[in-house]
Amino acid sequence: MGKKLTTGMLRQLHELDAARNDVGDHIQELIRRLTDGGVKVNQNDQFFAQTKVFWDKGWGTALGLESLKVYRDSVRDLAGKIPERPPVDYLNKLILVDRRVQLTDACRMAGLKYHGSDKTFKPYDEKVAKKHGDAYWMWCQDGRRNQNKKPSVCRTEFAKIPGAGSEVGLDEFEFVAMYAQDPSVIGTKENPRFIDLPGAVRADVPDNIACGGGWNGEPWCWCGSAVPEFGSASRWEFGPQS
Repeated sequence: MGKKLTTGMLRQLHELDAARNDVGDHIQELIRRLTDGGVKVNQNDQFFAQTKVFWDKGWGTALGLESLKVYRDSVRDLAGKIPERPPVDYLNKLILVDRRVQLTDACRMAGLKYHGSDKTFKPYDEKVAKKHGDAYWMWCQDGRRNQNKKPSVCRTEFAKIPGAGSEVGLDEFEFVAMYAQDPSVIGTKENPRFIDLPGAVRADVPDNIACGGGWNGEPWCWCGSAVPEFGSASRWEFGPQS
């Protein structure tokens, strides 16, 4: 849950504005962005709800787009219609992924601390990574069903249905997109959980699999073992794998 606005914060804003004389401009821009499209969003319409989340966090501004409508139009053109549910029951979480910004910027806008670079990770499977454009929908699961299982074992056990598609491991950017839409996926500070990302590995040490969660206050670590609090997240890749 985000922090509540306090009188202490307002006092600091006044002090900053007195020193810099431009804080009001930043606040006005934030208000304009957050109110574009309304404050309350119909959660039953996933396209409108999830694009609003990305817009509010700054995705559209980072892309140089002037309004929520323009941002939504750009997503619609790239991602197309929401795909039908896959023939795997547990892949029931629908998440929009917009990769048009750099990973470092995405983490900052989503509220994830990240001390790596845009080149820290690389795909486990380049063929899978190249199948998608800059924005797409994914039906996925957050790893809870795979807790205490090695990510390498999960990779071999992912469902493959001839003619329908395959289950593949989430990568680092898909984790950021999932967290942006639902921060509860990594639990709480008191009770953190960790999401193995079999679709991403460390670029300089490919045996190290990426993992997102609350590790010592940071959202990133590396894993390869079976750990009770860790579990591999995955999504559906529609169509037969080439």
